[in-house]
Amino acid sequence: MGELEDLRMQNKTMDSFFNLRILTSSYLLIIPMNWHPIPEINAREVSEAAAGKLFHVKVKGKKLAVTYWGDRWRAFDARCPHAGGPLHAGKINGQGQIVCPLHRFAFDLESGKCDSGGYFIEIYECKEERFELFVKLPKKKFLGLF
Repeated sequence: MGELEDLRMQNKTMDSFFNLRILTSSYLLIIPMNWHPIPEINAREVSEAAAGKLFHVKVKGKKLAVTYWGDRWRAFDARCPHAGGPLHAGKINGQGQIVCPLHRFAFDLESGKCDSGGYFIEIYECKEERFELFVKLPKKKFLGLF
């Protein structure tokens, strides 16, 4: 633990831009602040065994649905913008769309666009590092005081 404290003391500015996590006693992973871990999902186990399974997770207060589809991890809004249906309880069809269980609105997992109604869902970038899964959430912007 002394090495980590020394690193923080030597470069305090780094702490303001990065989250620091220790994965093992000898390995330090520096992750930019807009990337957040999803500890509920073990990336190695899921990507090998359960492609297409949907997970409901909460990251930094944001409810997301996460799946391994095609050749990579995908994360998107957990609620359908049409009527608030739980997308994590939906199904992925053969065209790579998540289908809402309430009214069957289908959203493309690449673009987030709906096949009807003009709705869309936000799609978030995911990455796997040492069998841990991370999602990139947009940085919150400060709009000022009014």
